[in-house]
This record gives sequence, structure tokens and C-alpha cells, in this order.
Amino acid sequence: MINLIKYELLRKSKLLGIFLAITLILNAAALIRLQTGDVSDESKMAVLGLFFMMLFWVVVILYVVNMAMMFSRDLDHKTGYMFFMTPNSGLKILGAKVLTGILEGILFLALYSLLLAVNFFGFYRELVWNFLNKTDFFNLVLNNIHMEISEIITFVILCVLTLFIGLLSLILIFYAAITIRKSILANRKFAGVITTVIFVLLVWLSAEVSEPLMNTFIVRPFAAGNTHYSYLLIQMAVEAAIGAVFFFITGYLIDKRTDL
Repeated sequence: MINLIKYELLRKSKLLGIFLAITLILNAAALIRLQTGDVSDESKMAVLGLFFMMLFWVVVILYVVNMAMMFSRDLDHKTGYMFFMTPNSGLKILGAKVLTGILEGILFLALYSLLLAVNFFGFYRELVWNFLNKTDFFNLVLNNIHMEISEIITFVILCVLTLFIGLLSLILIFYAAITIRKSILANRKFAGVITTVIFVLLVWLSAEVSEPLMNTFIVRPFAAGNTHYSYLLIQMAVEAAIGAVFFFITGYLIDKRTDL
């Protein structure tokens, strides 16, 4: 398993390096423009905040697309260890890809957080502090959502984890749909179109299964006196369970029904 993960990381290292270089260049350009431009402090904060918000969603989209496309390419063109380093079971191959994705996600999040901290607290520490003090921002937030700063941090961390697990679950649904195309629908006409329909149906089915469970455990996280995050915890558990189901389905299809 360790060798498979190393191989996956090695395959992605060049792409990750290019993306990181582009991000640093864009960030440097934004900082230079803000430092040399004649703009107000509020404008600087707004521009920098917009840059990082856009960067976050670009990272999320590229993360999902990269994992999905690499699996599809490996399955279609028989590239890499998946087919030439035997014996590797379908579950082992899939596990290596998922674990690599988890490591990749942690790396992205760490680099994003580091870049965010360097920008706001390295270049604009006094500006951030003055802006928050002048607008009484924290007091306004705390008074409206009835949470302490430590609780807000916990809530944000849980939100990020929930999003991350949800993305992995979505990727595993895609893996299942692609593997169905390669196995059950192999050599069939319009297999690509059918696969797209299957993917949409699987996503819809997952939502239909998870929604009743989520409605049962709805908790208002910002209600006065409520510091529990059972809704997010239940959502993480449901998404993880759905991902696990499709993980084992995909592993079985790779082992038993796919002609490699």
C-alpha cells in the first residue's frame, strides 16, 4: 500500500508543483498591486479576501477534477501501477487512491492556511487588527451567533471536514460510475452517456438516502446556548458511510467484473 501511495504522489508531484508556482505568482502580483496602489485599507482587505475566496474554490474544483480524471484515464488506458504491478486487489488500488487523495487534501489545506496567514498577518497584521477593532467585528459576530471564539473555530474546522468528506464521497460515486462503464457497460454503445446518467442517479440516490437521516438530527448550530455540532457530525458520518458503500462496490467491480 505504501508503494502505491508513493507512486500516486510521484505522478501528481509535477502538476502540484506547477499549480503551487502559479498560485504564488498570482499572490505576489496581487500583493504588489495592493502595496503600490493608491487604495483604501478597506479595499485592500476586500481584494485580498476575494482573492483567497476564489483560490479556495479553484482548489476544490481542481482537486475533484484531478482525482476523477486520473482514475478514469488509468481505467481506460491501463496506465501505471494499477495494471502492471501485480498482484494488487481492487480494494488495495482504490484504497491507495483514496489515501493519496486525503494526503493531497491535507497538503492543499495546509498550504492554503499558511498562505492565508502569511498574507493577512505577515503583510497586513496591523491593518487587520485596526479593521477589526474599528468595526467591532468580533463583538458583532459573537453577539449575533451566541458563540465564543473557540466555538467558532471548532465550527469552522468541522465545516471544512464535512466539506472534505463530502467531496471524497462524491469522488467515490464517480469512481463507481466509471467502473460500471468499464465493466458492466464495456463495449456497449452510448456507454459514456449512460455512465453520466448513472452518475447523476447515484448522486440523487445518495441524497435521497442521506436527507431523511439528516432531517432527523437537524440542530441549529447558532441557536442561543447551543454549542453542540451534532448536525455536522451526523453529516460527516452519513457521507463517510455513503463513500464506504461505493468504495466497496468499485473495488468489487474492479476485481470481479472488469477486463483489464
